[in-house]
Parts: sequence; structure tokens; C-alpha cells
Amino acid sequence: MNARDYVIVPDGHNWAALLKDWRPLLPIRYTVWMANLFGHVFVILDDESVHVLDIEMASFDRLAKSREEFRELLKQNDNFNQWYMAVLVDRCVDAGMSLKSGQCYGFVIPTILGGAYDVNNIKPMPMTEYYGFTASIHAQTKDLPDGTKVVLKVVD
Repeated sequence: MNARDYVIVPDGHNWAALLKDWRPLLPIRYTVWMANLFGHVFVILDDESVHVLDIEMASFDRLAKSREEFRELLKQNDNFNQWYMAVLVDRCVDAGMSLKSGQCYGFVIPTILGGAYDVNNIKPMPMTEYYGFTASIHAQTKDLPDGTKVVLKVVD
């Protein structure tokens, strides 16, 4: 397993624009290190700690005190699969889904709304649209109690 097969490098992407709708969860200062192929963003803070913005669960969590510790933690338990969603990426690739530049894998029905972690619920999506879509879903549902029925209305 090569970690490079499971990440998007930050070069060539306007991360400030991509993450503009996620500002409430992000610190004022950070550097994008990479993203997994589902768009979860790994950032470095001024103290060199590594955090992840999980755009499915709308969370921002510390993973390691440094890049070196992050690399070591990747080798432990199921961290590689958890953080890079490697098994699901492999299933997408096996199903013939490939990503073009500027795309990530996205859930058609967001997992926070009961969508399955399954290739039948995944398709390649433009990162610009997917980051905005997931941020909008979370902004609209963040104060709802667990189990609330939600109806999605697609507007052109």
C-alpha cells in the first residue's frame, strides 16, 4: 500500500476557496498538508500538530503532535484505513471509478443523512461542488436532534 495512492496533494488547488464554507470549524491559521480521496483535509497548525477536517461528520480533530507522529500512527491499528478510507477507495477503483484532477469521491446521499459507505452511493464529484454541498448539509442540519427525518429537495 502506497499512501500516495490514497491522497490528494494540495498543489494546484485553491484551498481557501474550497474550504470557505468550512471556516467555522477551522482555526484562523493552518496549512493544508493533503486530503484523502473523499475530501477529508489534513492540516498542520502553527504548533506542527496534524488535524483532520472530516467533511462527512463535520468534525475537526487532532490526530498527532507532528507529521512524524502521524506517519508512525498510520502503521498502527486500523489508522491507515480509517484516515485514508483505503478499503472504500480500493472498492471504488475495483468498480472502475477513477478521479480526474479537481475531483474527489463523494457520497450521493451523505452518510450523516443515512447514506451507505458503499460504492453504489459514491461517485466522482468536483471538489468545489462537494465541499460546498457537504458544508451546506451540515449547516442546515447541525442543530437537529439525532433521528430527525430530513427530506432533501434538489433545486437547480
